[in-house]
Amino acid sequence: PNFTNGTGTLDSHWTGYSNYNAANVRLERRSTDLALLAVYTWSKSMDDKSAAAGIGATNGFSGQMDDHNPNLDYARSDFDVGQRFVLSYVYQLPVGRGKKFGSQMNRLADAAVGGWQWTGVATFQQGFPFSVQANDNFSLLEANNQRANVVGNPHANFHKSINQWFNTAVFSQPLAGSFGNSGRNILREPGINNWDMGVGKNFAMGDRASFQFRVEGFNVFNHTQWGVDPGSPSAAASGPGTGAIDRNVNDQPPAANVLFGHVVSARPGRIVQLGGKITF
Repeated sequence: PNFTNGTGTLDSHWTGYSNYNAANVRLERRSTDLALLAVYTWSKSMDDKSAAAGIGATNGFSGQMDDHNPNLDYARSDFDVGQRFVLSYVYQLPVGRGKKFGSQMNRLADAAVGGWQWTGVATFQQGFPFSVQANDNFSLLEANNQRANVVGNPHANFHKSINQWFNTAVFSQPLAGSFGNSGRNILREPGINNWDMGVGKNFAMGDRASFQFRVEGFNVFNHTQWGVDPGSPSAAASGPGTGAIDRNVNDQPPAANVLFGHVVSARPGRIVQLGGKITF
């Protein structure tokens, strides 16, 4: 009788198992004017826990759903990406003195249009996996352990949008005293489609020093990046609006849970900054 919900009872084995398989394709090109690197990774990471319980994991992990049957939690890791492509490049524009175009231009013209470089990083990847969670109906479970019941295909028979990222109709709150039957990390958050670019110009300052002026843009196409920081996947939402997607089923009428399945956060929009540095 002295145990109540929220007292912090936690008992998770300090053991676990995982496996990771991946295929990597890499393209690298270096020349006088260009340095280019493109990497594609196709991977699959599986485990029964992605962090040690109770030590401040970024994903809020506080133990397996049923510590007597940890196999129920064997699924894609919280940090599993699946597919990721990154392209990075530094291109010295072929304009200016000694370049392909305008090699004989005077110093004044060269100071204006010569010596520019174009740099960038483009990133595309799938979102992180997440579970659909339910209210604690055991009183001894830590928050974020219990998963919802599922009675259909969460990927079918609905129109996917930020207002319904998965088929919410197939999930429900488990009966009191029973574990949910949906698997761990069966859905994915929105992915990343991001372009960062910059242009810069070097100005000679004698024989041993130079000044570089840069204009840099992050998310230059202002593409909406739904979700949270990719370095901090949120696998737990204890209430509406606390993660990239509200994924917490409750036993209240639908009108009281209007955010369930909604995308409720986004990364920043386009950012432009100016910079300069002296090298010597």
